[in-house]
Amino acid sequence: MVAAHAQLERDRECYIWQVSQDQQLGLAPLWQALTGPVRTTDVATGAHLFSLTGALLLTLWPGPLVAVPALTMIGMGYGFISGSCAGTIGHYWHKNAFGRIASRLYIAWCIAAVSLPVLAGWLFDRTQGYGVAVMIAAGGNILGALIALGLPGREDS
Repeated sequence: MVAAHAQLERDRECYIWQVSQDQQLGLAPLWQALTGPVRTTDVATGAHLFSLTGALLLTLWPGPLVAVPALTMIGMGYGFISGSCAGTIGHYWHKNAFGRIASRLYIAWCIAAVSLPVLAGWLFDRTQGYGVAVMIAAGGNILGALIALGLPGREDS
């Protein structure tokens, strides 16, 4: 316990030193921009666009060398979307409704997680490739980014 407290004190001192150094170097506005509050709509839009970039890479240059970074981008984008949904629920619904709204959202994701690979397999059987499935996913990312951009902001975010 004492060691953990001492480590927290050292971390806090390093943080304070870094912030003061940044202010002396005139980097305070950059520091605030990087660490300040970020709107959930910006996170969701950025996540969809990041995932869309991976889908476009895979569509335009299919192959094993592009597949790994492209699928990583798609997976990371979906992960960011998953995380931003929890924050978004907290912004748009009362805290007492969080469990109800989140459970419905995660049930829908579970249904998608079961059904979409089946759809991708069916499309592969019809087209002998995953290009159509990736393009459908890219279309979902475009739609998601447009929806995220259209969400109303909040003054306190």
